[in-house]
Amino acid sequence: MDHLIPQHRAFRELGRVIRTMVLLRYVSDATLRENITRATNMVESYNNFSKWIGFGNNGVIAENDPEEQEKAIKFNTLVADLVMYQATLDMSVVLNRTGRAGASRYRSSWSGDTRPAS
Repeated sequence: MDHLIPQHRAFRELGRVIRTMVLLRYVSDATLRENITRATNMVESYNNFSKWIGFGNNGVIAENDPEEQEKAIKFNTLVADLVMYQATLDMSVVLNRTGRAGASRYRSSWSGDTRPAS
């Protein structure tokens, strides 16, 4: 590593110090670990959902063209976002209807039970 200029070596060492400080903070702070785990789980859930709704060639992008790959990824992201939006809209309609009519009348809408509430 003698070929590195001094500034590069200094920034590399600074990066190592910062990484060590972040790791020590992560190990010692339970709240930080919980927040990172929660955020990671949320992203993983979205990625799994996006993969689940993907279609065509089992989600494998067969194109070597970077623009086509980017289009396929953005299209899949758009479809995932639209499915989540529609689900949220549908749930909002049911919950608003429930709020107006009384919880007992539409209780079956929440549980997936198709029988009328008694």
